[in-house]
Amino acid sequence: MATVLVADDEDTSQRELRTSLERGGYRVITAGDGAAALRNLAAHECDLVLCEAVLPDMDGFEVCRAIKQAPATHDIPVVLLMSSDDEVQRERAIQAGADDVAVKPVDRARLLALARVQLRMAGLNRQLNKLESAVVTLARAVEDRDHTSVGLSEKVAHWAMQLGRGRPGRRPLEAGSPRSRRIQPGETPSDRW
Repeated sequence: MATVLVADDEDTSQRELRTSLERGGYRVITAGDGAAALRNLAAHECDLVLCEAVLPDMDGFEVCRAIKQAPATHDIPVVLLMSSDDEVQRERAIQAGADDVAVKPVDRARLLALARVQLRMAGLNRQLNKLESAVVTLARAVEDRDHTSVGLSEKVAHWAMQLGRGRPGRRPLEAGSPRSRRIQPGETPSDRW
């Protein structure tokens, strides 16, 4: 079950968001201001943050910026909740690192769809990061292998030269010589040497 942190200083709005999310199958943690939101985020493993843009102590933009700048939380999706659809505020939200913006009041269907989409995108980003890590690991393995194969190819070349010269007391292999022809059915290599 995904955990959603709801940061909203309006009790009614916070209660409505909490009820809708819990009915949608989410675990909800609430905070009444920005500092409490950051403390709760540090204390609990959250999968999504819904944060009111206007909070009493620090605004939602600052909260979002703090979440996105911290290495431990920068991958958590943040949706800023605004009281109006203002282009300037949207731009501020994007600058702060918000993953999306919703205008309050958010109806239950839109809220649940928004949560589902943000959580799915976060999951896909985690998978992409794992795949990227695997590709980097494979690339390093190829580099290491290439690095060691340089030495290996020198060893193979050395032994090929040794075999080409023959073992002590043996002549080098020559095309058409009995030792250079293919082994015939029923013949063993020792028959040729």
